[in-house]
Amino acid sequence: FCPKSMDRKGFRRFVQDKLVRLGGGFLLYSLLLGPIMNVFCCAYGGYPVSYDFYVGPPWFILWLLNFTLIYAVIAQFAAPVKMNMPHPVILLLFGAFLSAAFYGVAVGVPQEWQFLGNVIGWAYVIGLYIPFFTAGIIAGRNDWMKSVEEMETWCVWMLRTI
Repeated sequence: FCPKSMDRKGFRRFVQDKLVRLGGGFLLYSLLLGPIMNVFCCAYGGYPVSYDFYVGPPWFILWLLNFTLIYAVIAQFAAPVKMNMPHPVILLLFGAFLSAAFYGVAVGVPQEWQFLGNVIGWAYVIGLYIPFFTAGIIAGRNDWMKSVEEMETWCVWMLRTI
């Protein structure tokens, strides 16, 4: 969604929109809804009540905002990547490579880094989130969904079973 939205809105409006939509939702939960929920749960459970900033489940919204803003800055300087949709076998091999990278990062990243930036597990960020966000940008820029619609039936079923 990022490439078409950025093309339509331009850099300034795109960034403002993402800050309001993603940043606003993250701050609403982290500053208001999450702490109120914690206060209620602590009071109900008989624990000491305190109001604390609470990232909680929408940590991924913060990281989506980070990825989106990084994309917006990079898109100002880098030329768009033009690429036809790879053959499903290539996608399968890429998935196998990502699973190996995910495992390698999961084993190699020190435990004290596992919650850096409130991300639950950096292995997911490096091995999955960044590659899939990047692939989504390339797919959106090059209309890969049209290629999926025009694929032969056996390719579609192969992708579904994978």
